[in-house]
Amino acid sequence: MSNNIIGGSGPLPQPKVVGAQPTMAMMPTTIQALVNRPTLATTLVSYLANGFDWCKWVNPKVARFPKGYTPSKQFANNFHRSAKDGRLYSLLDGDHRKHMFLAAFPGEDHMPVQVIDVRDEEHYHELFYEINYKNRKNANPNEVFLHQVLAGDKAEVAIAKILAMCGVGVQGSPEAGGTVGSTTGPLVNVGNFKTALKLTKHDADAVKDACADIMKTWTFQPGVDRIAGDLLSGVSLMRSLFPELKNSKKLLSEWDTWLAAQSGYSTNDRAREFKQGGGDVGNKQGESVAYGILKDFLKFGGQCITKQRKSKLLPKGRIQKLL
Repeated sequence: MSNNIIGGSGPLPQPKVVGAQPTMAMMPTTIQALVNRPTLATTLVSYLANGFDWCKWVNPKVARFPKGYTPSKQFANNFHRSAKDGRLYSLLDGDHRKHMFLAAFPGEDHMPVQVIDVRDEEHYHELFYEINYKNRKNANPNEVFLHQVLAGDKAEVAIAKILAMCGVGVQGSPEAGGTVGSTTGPLVNVGNFKTALKLTKHDADAVKDACADIMKTWTFQPGVDRIAGDLLSGVSLMRSLFPELKNSKKLLSEWDTWLAAQSGYSTNDRAREFKQGGGDVGNKQGESVAYGILKDFLKFGGQCITKQRKSKLLPKGRIQKLL
């Protein structure tokens, strides 16, 4: 750390100051976040390997909501109401630190925190994204996506609607209110879902059909099991590039018969085999899976349509030009 700023042509321009300084306070150790991230024992053990060190401690950050604020029904039970001022509070940053404090001081029921003022729940979730991902990237994409949706980010809210339409969900937290999209279907990673949309040029109907194909072929425990990302991309691309799968009754019957034949294998195994069969092109994983699917489907004899007719309706060139 140098005493003087190195580089630049002069003093830094004075930035605008947003908000007010945090205030130090003591807060019950029972305070929780509106949406809690998974708190991993392995992480806590690692952090406490050399003991609890006050020299390294940074007080957890707690959000204080305006006087008279009415919480959303979705997270109404997750707020702490102060007996002193009647205002609502919620842990914003520092869940692992809270548990570290509890481990070090098991008899304490209050801990030191820094309190900041937020406008509303959207502002709270926006700050979560800014603090935990944009600035230091210690939240995973699914967690970030959840908070961006709750913050009202238009682009992410649009993705959330497509997730719901497709019958799949993104889990940003294992607790109530932590899943975006469907809560009764399998999970997907948001990055994989966005990749499927990108590959299909945002053909949401094709991704919806692909999700339906996958869900009727394999059994998923709702809210627990995940659809393999490469498989989702590959089937979505098949559905987008070959509308004939929907328009030809005989071809659709053959497709459904082929899907049923895949059910005895795991999704990860089939995705890997399709990828290899499609050439396993380095930066073209979804496209490789789609090509592997097409090749396997063209060889399949489901007796619903002739192989010659199938090959004519599904020309390999549509996928080959993408590889």
